[in-house]
Amino acid sequence: MLELLIDPEPFELEAEILGGPAFAGLTLAERKAVAITSTLETGEAGGFFGLSSNFDGKGLSFGLVNWNIGSGSLQPLLRDFYRAFPARWAAAFGPDAARFKAVLDPKDDAAKVRQLKFVIDEANTRVMSKRHKKLVWVIKEPWAAYFRRLANDPELQKIQVRYVHGILLRAKQFCDQLGLRSERAFCFMFDACSSHGQWWNAVKDRQSILDTKLAFQRIRHGGSLPERAILTAVAETLSETSRPKYRQRVLDRKLWFLTGKLPDQEGRETKLRAIPLTDEPFTISTVAPVGGYDPMIDISIMTSFAKGARTHSDLASEAFYLRHPERKRAPIRASESAAKREWTKLRTRATQLFPKLGEHELDDELEAGSVMNVLKSLITGGQRDPSKLASDAFYALHPERSGKPIDAKREPGAVKEWKALRAQAVQALPVEPPRLLEKEESALGTTYYFAINLGIPKIKPMTAVFVPHGYRHGPTVDLMLYLHGHTGPTPIKSYFRREDAPVRQRVAASKKNIILVAPSLGMRSESGVLVEKGGLDRFLGLVLAGLGVARGANPTLRHLILAAHSGGGTHMATLAVRESRAAVQNVRACWGFDCFYNPLLDPPKWLTWARRYPDRTLTGWYHASQPETVTAIVSENLPNIRLRRSRHPNHWTSIGDETTGLIDRAAFLEPR
Repeated sequence: MLELLIDPEPFELEAEILGGPAFAGLTLAERKAVAITSTLETGEAGGFFGLSSNFDGKGLSFGLVNWNIGSGSLQPLLRDFYRAFPARWAAAFGPDAARFKAVLDPKDDAAKVRQLKFVIDEANTRVMSKRHKKLVWVIKEPWAAYFRRLANDPELQKIQVRYVHGILLRAKQFCDQLGLRSERAFCFMFDACSSHGQWWNAVKDRQSILDTKLAFQRIRHGGSLPERAILTAVAETLSETSRPKYRQRVLDRKLWFLTGKLPDQEGRETKLRAIPLTDEPFTISTVAPVGGYDPMIDISIMTSFAKGARTHSDLASEAFYLRHPERKRAPIRASESAAKREWTKLRTRATQLFPKLGEHELDDELEAGSVMNVLKSLITGGQRDPSKLASDAFYALHPERSGKPIDAKREPGAVKEWKALRAQAVQALPVEPPRLLEKEESALGTTYYFAINLGIPKIKPMTAVFVPHGYRHGPTVDLMLYLHGHTGPTPIKSYFRREDAPVRQRVAASKKNIILVAPSLGMRSESGVLVEKGGLDRFLGLVLAGLGVARGANPTLRHLILAAHSGGGTHMATLAVRESRAAVQNVRACWGFDCFYNPLLDPPKWLTWARRYPDRTLTGWYHASQPETVTAIVSENLPNIRLRRSRHPNHWTSIGDETTGLIDRAAFLEPR
């Protein structure tokens, strides 16, 4: 057990802690919290002139709790000051006042990147440190003098304290969530929110890590947890999810609240002894924002988001059960009017906190602010590869990484963010006619090979569009989208030449007016952005644009058939259940050729799809190696799921045996 080394006796000079006029109205616990964090950040209790350089990649940090340019936390404070007190702003920044204001005015993500670059270029320099024997970042003149003048302005000091109020409230919400009541815990949580962000538990998988640690502590302590065990778990979670070179410093800083020891920082440790912490209950003056919402509603919804809920209804449900663990996730009954009202209130608040989430949103909504401006800026510069756009945007939004690659095993949060960026990149890219790589004429018909980039590593972007001989062109078009199975790094052109994959031959042999579309997938049928949010609609838009250039007029998609062989089957199921425009409005049937191999993913997706669209049919063939998956898919005896054993015990034969018949029996297709 960690020992208490901070004197718990009443401090006779408590009234003197942050006694200046800017701090008037704060309770003792609030003043202690601000004094401790400002000492840790700036070296002075209530140090309005905390000023740090670009040593951490944030460009410039300033104020009581080191708000910074890199994360965007300092800009709103500065904007409030120069809008309310333009003359004082001009006095502080002198000849650079107008220029600095012009840089700070824009609020989009691309502007934040420019603002970071500005303070690095204009306000920072690197000098040789005699102590460390290396180059270090420092704030250069006249910018250091500008910020000293700014820090001494009493109106700016009041604004800083006003911004601190929001962090104090957030600390109180965390205390309520974790059952913490002491002054010590409140000051700890204020420091956590100041140094790691007010939603620190919603990033880097911190909530799941913390839940695991708390569960272990409950076993260790036999149920209820002492505050010190909870705070230790939070300290370890924050440390383990920080950048490696800062982990020990983060742990030492957070454990100071429990031990009073701050290794390698004797000066600050000495100053902190003048701010005694107690285990008495804390009180705060900060009130919740107007609107009638219990602050715990927001924290429960944010925690639900951190746990993975991605629709407004799911956020409300998860938050409801977090607030009512005694229910043990029992469903809300129709007679429980109070529970129904609470759930509705939670859902309403979820729509306010996350206005961009749709009812079927499956991907992460990124933190406050849209990244679309960053993506559009990169697109304007000529980039069209979704994966490269995602990477460029990721590093633009995270300049502190200095281009450091994402570690897929150790940084799952960064991986999720990168994938969400790639999905947004797909939506941001303009639908322009793809480049025609080759036009191939044969007795079967015409095959166009278009360069459509799905962001699949090591695979040359190539999509085949086969128009059979005798096809009747019109204002609308019916497409069969075919996803091939596992193969080597083989482009679709080579795949079509396989004797055991006669897809084009069987489409040409049919009597219906349909066009075959087949993209090159990965070696294990990786589908890249095709299966991500917005991917199918964008892909089909590019196909139609390519056909428009090739044939002289852009057709409109009427009917869509999804078809797959082998490893392409799971991706076909993903496309089918996606709430994309094409999946909802255009898909009429799904055809599977020996492609039901995933017993975990395939059954729930196909059962969901079949129940959602009773007027559409899944028809497929399988052989002896897929009994578990097939049994699960047909378990509910849904009439629109029709799976049967292949006529020949061969992995490829169902393509040749069944494709033509399927097309000709599709009554919704017109004759050729």
